Amino acid sequence: MDTLGNFSTSVTLAEGQNRLQAAARNRAGIGPLSSEVRVSLDTSLPMSPANLAARAGQGGIVRLTWQPPSDTSVSGYNLYRSHSPFSDPAAATKINANLITAPVFEDLPAADGTWVYHAATIDIADNESELSGEAVAASDSTAPRAVSIDYTPQGPYDPAAGRMAPATVNVLLTVDEPLQASPYLSIVPQGGIPLSVELIKDTDLTYTGFFVISTTTPGGTAYAIFSGRDRVGNRGTEIDAGASIRIDTAGPAISRLMIDPSSPIQNEAQTPVPVTATIGLDEQLKSGTRPRLSYRLSAEGRPTIDIDQLTEISTRAGDAQTWQAQFTLPADAGLSDAETFHFIYRGSDDLDNLSDKIVDHNLFQVYQGELPPLELPQGLSAVALAEGKIRLTWNAVNEAVGYQLYRQAPAESELTAYQRLDRVETVTDPNRS
Repeated sequence: MDTLGNFSTSVTLAEGQNRLQAAARNRAGIGPLSSEVRVSLDTSLPMSPANLAARAGQGGIVRLTWQPPSDTSVSGYNLYRSHSPFSDPAAATKINANLITAPVFEDLPAADGTWVYHAATIDIADNESELSGEAVAASDSTAPRAVSIDYTPQGPYDPAAGRMAPATVNVLLTVDEPLQASPYLSIVPQGGIPLSVELIKDTDLTYTGFFVISTTTPGGTAYAIFSGRDRVGNRGTEIDAGASIRIDTAGPAISRLMIDPSSPIQNEAQTPVPVTATIGLDEQLKSGTRPRLSYRLSAEGRPTIDIDQLTEISTRAGDAQTWQAQFTLPADAGLSDAETFHFIYRGSDDLDNLSDKIVDHNLFQVYQGELPPLELPQGLSAVALAEGKIRLTWNAVNEAVGYQLYRQAPAESELTAYQRLDRVETVTDPNRS
């Protein structure tokens, strides 16, 4: 009995329903019985969960499901996990901090690997059942990888530098684990449209396919894009080897072109002028070949004239290869009227990429007697800019190799020669006076 007069004691219950009453006792005897209290004792174990199943999912998650036991008042469930089979909960790790109230649970083991699971029922009397049957699943949080992408060009190829010319390229993709389906693979040229590779499964770890490099495919480094999901859904994009290739679809272009004498050239009918042209290429020609060079005058009916005298000379600064061509202008070049000529070129590199590009200025004037004046520049306009600058623009004059700019300042009484400009149609005058 406590200080407030409350009495308590312990009694031993029998299995099943127990009926309890209390009565007060003193020297005079025992008083009347209290109202009856019924207490049930149930030490029987509940039924175990049935049909425990475990299924691995992406990110290393294992999803567990089971069937609740019938004819059992369930309070919840416990789940146990171990790397090896077990029959005693003490030999495993309970993975739930609180009772699980639904017949489903997602477990995220601390490490990948094969895990063994059992479940147990907790009834309303807090009795725990025997363990359920086991369920086994392999937790996998590791994304698949492309171990290697091997390329086999069917056309010209430079294995030392890895350069591939326009052609079909066969592909062998190797991954580090089986996938749900064929992965995605494309080759993305610099500034170009991705070249999709339709892959066909060869083995569980290898896939084959191809893509086509065309003459219009941008050259330079192209990068492989890979995406694949393993059997549990992990998505991987990493490529260990073969993540990039080098595409070369451009032949050698003439990046520098100079002639001697310089334009305009004064020709003589009695002694036609010999011309030396120096061409600088941005890439070396195929070994054992030389450029095909010709020129054409602008007068009506002029034929294309081949230049046979071509010699490779020591490479000049900025060139990959330098050639020198020599020819003599026809006696009637520029005789009736001043005319122009331009060069025509063809050359191929070691991968048989053909080019006819001349990216330097390629229009030269030839005349006999007095050089006739060109037309006046038309469309001259001026726009005031910040800081006192003025932008001048005008229309290009056919056959012009340069322009002379004249200016009259506020304190001057007439126009005076100001600047000599080479082949431009826009200039900004920075001076205010």
